[in-house]
Amino acid sequence: MPVLVVGAESQLGARVIEQLRPSGGEVRAYLDATVATDDEAVRLRALGCKVALGELDDEGLLERALEQVHTVAHCWTGPLHDPIAQVEVAATVGSALLGAGVRRLIWVCELARDERNPYLAAVAQIRELFSALPVETVTFATGLRLGSDDRFTARLRDGWLCGSAVDPTAAHAPVSIDDVASAVAAADRQRGSRAELHLELALVGPEQVALEALLRRLGAPPLDAPRPPQLAPPDDWIVDWLSRPAADDAARDGMTLAHGVNRLTGV
Repeated sequence: MPVLVVGAESQLGARVIEQLRPSGGEVRAYLDATVATDDEAVRLRALGCKVALGELDDEGLLERALEQVHTVAHCWTGPLHDPIAQVEVAATVGSALLGAGVRRLIWVCELARDERNPYLAAVAQIRELFSALPVETVTFATGLRLGSDDRFTARLRDGWLCGSAVDPTAAHAPVSIDDVASAVAAADRQRGSRAELHLELALVGPEQVALEALLRRLGAPPLDAPRPPQLAPPDDWIVDWLSRPAADDAARDGMTLAHGVNRLTGV
């Protein structure tokens, strides 16, 4: 049965589609009309995907796109989206998949947990919302996700954090977006193989690295350099999230990807 990728315009969504297509099953893409272009829709259709281009709060359109779909891969995630909007979109996705009779939901979120942080509080709300759904859910809670074509990674590389109060010593266990996409596709292939209704796995890179050292690897300017004028300063909750020793959360039970950091070299 088909799988639908929500947020297919992101690097994570695009990579998930690339991983799913060789399986031979039908792959559908739901593109966020506020940022996606008609060219992206044309490209995906040329690859053989069925494409819906619409607002993420359009429950009717989303439910129609979900007709006969077995699995939803929810990839509209990450710190560049407003936390409140992420909760609202998750609620819409949950309602639409129930209306369409979808049997499985796979989604990606942050490994760090602290509800005093607005972003992480939103992740906690979404986790609670999805865990209440009467469908099988697979959650991939990850370390810092980075990728060559990722907008968030590009901002870090361009000096977004320069001049901010971010903690340069905060330890992270970054993971490649390509590896996260591989895990999502692998979860889709395991249909019916697990008895658990709700499963959560941790995905982190094998190496803990201080944020300042990680930024150097990305080619970012020093944190004490001026921020490029075209980049607005990051929200306080982003600085707070990146200042947390997120690598400590990797000790949770789950799955660790062995090559997460290796793929980040030269991003």
